[in-house]
Amino acid sequence: MVDSSMKLCRLFGLEVGNSKEEAENFVVDLAREAKCKKKIVSRSKAEMERHRLGPQPSESVSTRSRRRSS
Repeated sequence: MVDSSMKLCRLFGLEVGNSKEEAENFVVDLAREAKCKKKIVSRSKAEMERHRLGPQPSESVSTRSRRRSS
């Protein structure tokens, strides 16, 4: 019986024979790696956006100093 895990392995060119467990392990590892890369990409996009916007006023600026400037 061929399940979706084995189909995915074949799509990536891996020969897993009839080992459903091996195919499932591959899919789990693939998903874990994709999740890690997604976090890295998200972080990189956020850093690029901050760089593009330039220095922003610190959020720790007190309301007292804001009042003085107005």
